Amino acid sequence: MRWITLESHAGEAVQAGARRLTPLSSVVRLEIPGWHGGVIWNRPAAILVSEPDGQERLLPVRDKTRVAQLLILGAGMLGSWLIWLAFRRRKVK
Repeated sequence: MRWITLESHAGEAVQAGARRLTPLSSVVRLEIPGWHGGVIWNRPAAILVSEPDGQERLLPVRDKTRVAQLLILGAGMLGSWLIWLAFRRRKVK
């Protein structure tokens, strides 16, 4: 049994006028053997747009919240490092 599983899923297609829209999602699943349950993280990945003439386009979903979270995490780590540099004890010889 794998601990981490990565999957892609297509949702139920929706008719919007003449176009057919199909949502696509990514799933990360973490299961620890011997434990009941686990962690499942679903996020939207893209929308597949099917035109009446048969053409298909894939429109990616940009996750601005995740970008903001990573920027905040990076700023926190940088701030912690700068504080550590400012207040570390220096050896006197």
